[in-house]
Amino acid sequence: MARKSTLSSIKWLRASRQRTGGTVLRDKALSPGVSVYHYLEYPHALAIFGENRLRLASPAGWTDPYERQRIERIPKGVSVYALCSNRSRYDEAAWRMVGFGRTNALVRIRCRVQTILTAASALAEQREGEFYIGKVEYDKNEVTLKDDLKSVAGLMLRKSPALKFEREVRALWFDSEPQNKGVFLPIDAQETITQVMCSPHAHPDVKARIQQEFEKFGVSVVGAVGSLSD
Repeated sequence: MARKSTLSSIKWLRASRQRTGGTVLRDKALSPGVSVYHYLEYPHALAIFGENRLRLASPAGWTDPYERQRIERIPKGVSVYALCSNRSRYDEAAWRMVGFGRTNALVRIRCRVQTILTAASALAEQREGEFYIGKVEYDKNEVTLKDDLKSVAGLMLRKSPALKFEREVRALWFDSEPQNKGVFLPIDAQETITQVMCSPHAHPDVKARIQQEFEKFGVSVVGAVGSLSD
């Protein structure tokens, strides 16, 4: 049976608009003061501190078949980049899911939505495009695409109800430049990232090495042993 097609229920608020034509929008249901958590291999987290920038990656490498179907619906000539996070402070399942098949140990970085919006505004000053950050909608119905990027953002923020436990938040950048591997949000990593946490599944020797690497930037890594404290 074919799925019904519906409009996304997300209401977008404009956070900023630049002279370049770049626009930054936020899901009304996502408070700027909320913290979001992003999981990644620790060398990539070290690069964020070394380069002072957050990477939004091309979704071309996404393997989930339902995600692939949505990506294929994106209009020709529109390039898209995404950064996936979640709103769960305590999330044992995420460590296992994201870490599956990884070579390097994971860390989790925490930052507030407002700091991501500020960084997106800086990107929008440099190039024309549209930035969206919002909560993922867990709905089995497909999104109706209209002739605007808001509906494309709604498409990229739709997942199966079976994944509702993820509590995912996505930051998206759209532009008309040729699709690349990624775009970068300029940040002050020391100010933007309010916590770095090491995977509870990392070997103690690996945890010690990770702490040593982050100490170069003056960052103390939460060990993720027992309770996940601030």
